[in-house]
Amino acid sequence: MPGHHSRNSTKWKIGSVLIYFAICLLGTAWALKRGAHDFEVFYIAASKVGTPDINNLYDHYAKPDRYLYHPGFAWLFSIFTLVPFKSALVLWCALKTVIGFWGLLFFSNSLARLCPENSWVGNIPFLSIIALSRLLLMDFQYGQVNFLLMVSLLVLVTVILCTPEKSTRRLFTFFPALSSGLFFSIFTFAKLITFPFLFLPILSWIRFPRTRKRDQAILAGFLLGVILLTIPVLWSGGLELLSKLTMDWFASIRAKGMPYDGHNQSFAAFMHRILGGQVTTVLFDKNYFHFHFNLLEGPIINKAALVFGVTVYCFIGKWFIRYSKAPSNPIPLFLSAAALVLPPYLVWKHYYIFSFFLLSGVGMLGNRKVYAGALVFSFILFNFTGFDFVGTKTAALFEASSLFFWVHAGLGATLALFAYEFGRSPKLPKNP
Repeated sequence: MPGHHSRNSTKWKIGSVLIYFAICLLGTAWALKRGAHDFEVFYIAASKVGTPDINNLYDHYAKPDRYLYHPGFAWLFSIFTLVPFKSALVLWCALKTVIGFWGLLFFSNSLARLCPENSWVGNIPFLSIIALSRLLLMDFQYGQVNFLLMVSLLVLVTVILCTPEKSTRRLFTFFPALSSGLFFSIFTFAKLITFPFLFLPILSWIRFPRTRKRDQAILAGFLLGVILLTIPVLWSGGLELLSKLTMDWFASIRAKGMPYDGHNQSFAAFMHRILGGQVTTVLFDKNYFHFHFNLLEGPIINKAALVFGVTVYCFIGKWFIRYSKAPSNPIPLFLSAAALVLPPYLVWKHYYIFSFFLLSGVGMLGNRKVYAGALVFSFILFNFTGFDFVGTKTAALFEASSLFFWVHAGLGATLALFAYEFGRSPKLPKNP
C-alpha cells in the first residue's frame, strides 16, 4: 500500500520538523535566559573591530572568557554589533535555525531522490537530529558555531554524493555547492581544532565522480570564505595587523592548555582523569569529582592520546583506501566526518552534534530495527544523563568518565560493524 506508507511518512516528517523548530525555539529561550557564553565572547570581540582595542583581541583576562577564534571571524561577526546584545542573540539563533532547517531538508530531499520508491528515507535527517536534541540545545544555549559547521559539512557531502555527472538543475548544482563551500570554509578556519575537517572534501573529490560545475562552485565558495576572513583584517590594518593577530591567536590557544572540567569530553581528558588522578571540575554544581587513580604521569598520557589520535586518522585513511573501488558508498565519508571529532584534546559536549553523521549512516544501511535502536540509545544517553535526571553525583561520574565520547564511539563502532555486515554499502530502508 504505497499511498498509505507515503501518508505515514509525511506525518512523520511534519512531526519531526515541528519538533526541530520547537528545540531551536527552546534553545533560543535558554540562550536568552542563561547568557549565551560563547556568543557573548564573539560579540565582545566583534565590538573591538574598528577601535584601538582591536590590538587586545586575544586578551588573556577578557570576560566572560578569552576569544580563541580566527581574527577575521571577529570582523564577520561585527555585523551583529549593529544591534543590542539580546537582539543580536535572537538573530544569531534564528540564522542557525533557518540554515539548519535548509541543510536538513536538502539532505532529506536528496535521500528521497536517491531512493524514490521509499517514502520513509526522507525522515532520517530530522529523526537523527531529534535524537541529539540536548546537544542542539547546548549549541544554541552557548551561542556556538558547531551546528552550523555540521550543517555546512552535511550539505557539502550531500552535494558531492548526489550531484549527477551531467546535471541540468543549475540551482541544485550551484547554490548548495557554493554556500556549503563558503560556510564550511569560514567555520573550519575559524577554529584551529576543526582544521582536520579540510581533508574530507579533498578525499571526497578523489573518491567520488567529479563534475566541473559543482566542483567550481564548491571551490569558489571555499575561496570566498577565506577571502572574507582575510580581506577585512587587511583592509583595517594591513598585513602587520593580520600577522600580529594571527600570532596572538596561536599563542592564546597554546596558553589555554588542557581543560579538565567535565564539559571537556575528549579521550585525552578521560585518560588524565581516570589514569592520571586529575580532579574534574563539575560546572553544573561548582564541585569536584576525583577518581583517586594515579597510575600514569601526564607526559605518558599525552603520548597515549597522541597515539590514539594518529590511530583514528589512520582508520579514516584506511576506510577511504579500502572503499575507493566503490565510490558510490558514502558510509566511509559519514564515519570519517564523525571520527574527526575524537582525537582533539579539547572536545566540548556540543561538539558531539557530529554524531548526526553516525545516526544518519546507520539509517542509510537499511535495517530499521538497528536504526531505531541507535536512535533510542543516543536519545537516552545524550539527553537523560544530566544532573536534572540522574542527580548530581551520578551526573558528575558520567561527566568525569567522558560519557559522550563513549556514546559517540559506540555509534561509530555500530555503523562500522553493520556497514561490514550488510555488504559495505548503504541499502536505504524499504517500505515494509
